[in-house]
Amino acid sequence: MAGLKVEFRCARRAGVQGRCRHGKRRGAVAAQVAICSVFLLGMAALSIDVGHLYRTQAEMQKAADAGAHAAVQDLASFRGEASLVAARATAQNYVNSNPVLGESVTLGENDVAFGRAYIDDTGRYVLNEGDPLPNAITVRVRRTADSENGPVPLFFARALGFATKNMTAEATAILTPRDIVFVLDLSASHNDDSSLRSYKIVEIGNRAVWENLWDESLAPQPVEGGLPAGPKFGNMRTWGTEVTGPGWDFAGDPGLLRLPKGNNWSLSSATASQTLSERGYGTYTSSEMSVINSASRDSDVTQYRRRVLVALGIYRWKSGKSGGQPGGNGDNVIDSSELQIMVPYPSEPSNPSTCCKKVGGSWDGYVDYVRSSSSNMCRYEPTNYMFGDPGLQYRFGLKTWVDYLQEKQVGDSASPGMGGVPTQPMGAVADATREMLNILDDLDSNDLVGMASYGRIGYGPAEKPNHMSWLTSDLASVRSRIDMLQAGMWSNTTNIAQGIDKGVEVLFHSAAARPNASKFMVLLTDGNPNERRDLSATCGEYEVASVCREDAKQAARDARRRGVVIYTVSVGSNAAVDLMDEIATIGGGSHFHAEGSIATYRQQMLDIFRALGTMRPVVLIR
Repeated sequence: MAGLKVEFRCARRAGVQGRCRHGKRRGAVAAQVAICSVFLLGMAALSIDVGHLYRTQAEMQKAADAGAHAAVQDLASFRGEASLVAARATAQNYVNSNPVLGESVTLGENDVAFGRAYIDDTGRYVLNEGDPLPNAITVRVRRTADSENGPVPLFFARALGFATKNMTAEATAILTPRDIVFVLDLSASHNDDSSLRSYKIVEIGNRAVWENLWDESLAPQPVEGGLPAGPKFGNMRTWGTEVTGPGWDFAGDPGLLRLPKGNNWSLSSATASQTLSERGYGTYTSSEMSVINSASRDSDVTQYRRRVLVALGIYRWKSGKSGGQPGGNGDNVIDSSELQIMVPYPSEPSNPSTCCKKVGGSWDGYVDYVRSSSSNMCRYEPTNYMFGDPGLQYRFGLKTWVDYLQEKQVGDSASPGMGGVPTQPMGAVADATREMLNILDDLDSNDLVGMASYGRIGYGPAEKPNHMSWLTSDLASVRSRIDMLQAGMWSNTTNIAQGIDKGVEVLFHSAAARPNASKFMVLLTDGNPNERRDLSATCGEYEVASVCREDAKQAARDARRRGVVIYTVSVGSNAAVDLMDEIATIGGGSHFHAEGSIATYRQQMLDIFRALGTMRPVVLIR
């Protein structure tokens, strides 16, 4: 019994004690749950407010980014205070379009700041706020206690003593500095709109070519009809009809003299003797004029050339006839030994007798050009873009001499005096390119500029260091090179693919090329590609589905893969507008086209290049 009692008590104690420990555990858990619940509710409340703040910050940043990105475009063509006012308005408009917490945010006076960004020696952007010629804008979107918009309200955090939160988002956008290369078409077709081959469809710019051949280093430029005049040669001493274009009456033009081969002429002594008399040799007699006017020996081309050049006052014929010019044998043949040059052809670096710049060719070559029925000025073949007239054959004068130069004596080696002469559309292209350089100068845009070109092949500064240019900030040096360019400068045909390749070389291989700058190519042409990229074949000038076109597009793809943005400019009615559209699309840029009269497309070209000058890529740097 005693043992049994003891066991009972132990069990009882154990039971009692067990029940006591269990009850205490329940109370502790309840307390812990209560405490944890408060903590969990606080965390839940805090997480809601944190999410709310994250969302608000994202909306504010989006608004700041949009405002800065859009507003900086107003600085591209900087006009002082007017641009700053416009940029502030743009920033506010775009911030309004991106509400924060469903409400527009008002930008304060100090929430929009302007500055100038540039790339330092480490390749990083550096921003100087307050620069008088800004290319960057900083937009600050604020929800703070000291802003008109007030701070961001909180929800559950109020229980912890936090009712609001000051928040700010900031974005800085800059007009990215550009590495720009001009890739210019220098094929021979770049003088077509100054040539007689085009006069039936456009008012050609041939008089301007003549005017610019005067060498002012030798004498002040003369004036004819109130306009600057060019050089005169023998009896070719007046330009004649000022305007050469559709409706031009070449037969009635006082500047042209028709001297057909195989025909007798009816020239007067006064007409043929102008230069002779001016030089103190008197005038040709009637017997001399009968030989000059006679076609009896025209079967001999040499004899025809001689009588033409005597009639034009280039040569003096020392006939030896009684009462006439002494020195010859007196027969009815114009012998080479009887000819005295009165007007040397302007083929020397300096030509004091004519004050003409150096050009290629010869007087015999000029006569052969005018007497040929196949000369481009005599061809009317619209399918081949020839709009001349057969009636121009045998018409001698300053107009046809200028045409001879453009059609037969193009290029730097043949006619260095044609450099910078405004053959069209080359002249309009040069003017427009200079205008873009002027804009970049005025904007102080931190852009670098280089130049490449193409004819039969591509030409970069490695090939033509005195004419093409690596990237440089010295825009005056690029401008001086443009002043020397001419149509058909080194070759006649058109290899657009190689032109693009040389432009890429300038953008990436120039010593001054910057990895953080936008790579920007302006590709210009007035025609169609007719050379393959590898020179393995040529294509028809107006062949639409050609391998030369495919090569040009492939070159554009290759350039785009390297990050180059290509803007294309086509000029004139003969340009491959569809191809330039495709290349611009491939290159991620835009295509611009100009055509019409020379005055019209010159203005269009200026407008295009002004637009390109202010077309600036934008980047957000913070």
